[in-house]
Amino acid sequence: METGGDIGLKYKCISHYFKFRIDEHVRKYGVTGVQLGIILRLLQMEDQGIPEIHQKDLEKAVNVTHPTMTEIIKKLEAKGLVECRKSEADGRAKAIFSTGKARDMASEIPAVGNMVFAELTEGIPEDEVETMRKVIDLMMNKIKSTKERN
Repeated sequence: METGGDIGLKYKCISHYFKFRIDEHVRKYGVTGVQLGIILRLLQMEDQGIPEIHQKDLEKAVNVTHPTMTEIIKKLEAKGLVECRKSEADGRAKAIFSTGKARDMASEIPAVGNMVFAELTEGIPEDEVETMRKVIDLMMNKIKSTKERN
């Protein structure tokens, strides 16, 4: 087993494979993996009881730029998956809300990321997979704390 090499390149290859496989799975719903991720994050924020979710909240939550999120929201709105309404808290801002169609779609989509992870870890001993999950969680926590400081 090769253990050397550029770890960044390896992570990028794994990330690319995840994106490719997730896009394959969700294509039948008319969305991309990125769009699905934004819908799922929006639903999660709504379920947490956040009264108004603005574009900047989603940008921060999924780590995309303002212009990218603007285009994604336009596409999701055209597909009837989100609604943009004038913010009650700030009349200059738009609040973003999921639609029933988005909730229905999200409930029908299996845990695609977990399926792809299972494909990639098939044949790897469970204790090693569990260690990898823990390390990934630690790395994610480090990213989150770094973002919060900036």
